[in-house]
Amino acid sequence: MGLGITTLTEKKKRRNHLVLIGIDKYENLSPLTFPVSDCQRFYSVLKNFYGFSDNDLIIKPLFNKDASVAFLFDEISYLGGKNEKGEARVKSDENLIIYFSGHGHFSNNEGYWIPFDAPDPLNCTPYVIKQTLISVSEVIKILSTIKAHHIVLIVDACFSESFTEMEVDMPQQSQIANAEDIPSRWVLTAGRHGLVPDPSPFANALVTILSQNQSNHISINLLGAQLTHAVRNANQPVPKSNLIIEPMCKSLVNTNKPGEFFFHRVVNQSQKSVGLDLKSLLNALRSGTNKHFDLLQTGRFKYL
Repeated sequence: MGLGITTLTEKKKRRNHLVLIGIDKYENLSPLTFPVSDCQRFYSVLKNFYGFSDNDLIIKPLFNKDASVAFLFDEISYLGGKNEKGEARVKSDENLIIYFSGHGHFSNNEGYWIPFDAPDPLNCTPYVIKQTLISVSEVIKILSTIKAHHIVLIVDACFSESFTEMEVDMPQQSQIANAEDIPSRWVLTAGRHGLVPDPSPFANALVTILSQNQSNHISINLLGAQLTHAVRNANQPVPKSNLIIEPMCKSLVNTNKPGEFFFHRVVNQSQKSVGLDLKSLLNALRSGTNKHFDLLQTGRFKYL
């Protein structure tokens, strides 16, 4: 069997939830240029080609100042909670995709996401770092509370390989079913234990592969292999290093037969085009989304 190629005997329709986190501007660190637009391009591809809609955004996108340390931690924790009816916000027959793009940090064998308002970790004590950054172990702990069928974590940040070294707790189910019917937890990282550039060859490859995919479905495993191949071929060195950037795709569950998430294509490529012009993209995304975002912000504990 080829890498990531799985025969789907029957496609069960599951709702997909999406979380977008992108930080260009920081209060205390050098700014980045593309994280927010990379999130928006990814979202545009999902909408144009894979049947996603505004209703799949389980929380309002956390861009720049909306991704403060307190709000970012609260919103991620929110995903593992229950709604006012006492039901899980992400149910066991639903999927969850989390996309993070921004600065990352590595200290004392721990990886971190750097929120909008965090101090420069290079000037901080280990205690301050733990209080003001979002650690990989905290994210993994929260993911272990979410009872989704599939969870895919996409991390476009420096030192993102630290996520691949963790395991997520997940209810065990029969391994007899086909790959998509077995629950899974996966991570896609832009690089390894090092820096990654801005603009991101990982983000560009991700958008290109998903938009140009001609198959009815593509597994997370196959997507990861294609991402690694595309970024390697770009031959872009790791900043301040002679190494070549290399993404990773890894299951976060310790099992011999991990399940797989699939992106299911719902339109022909000729029917839609992905506008990569930022101004046009932003205008398109604003159309029809502002009302939904307002609902998420003002009635976020009631909309599910």
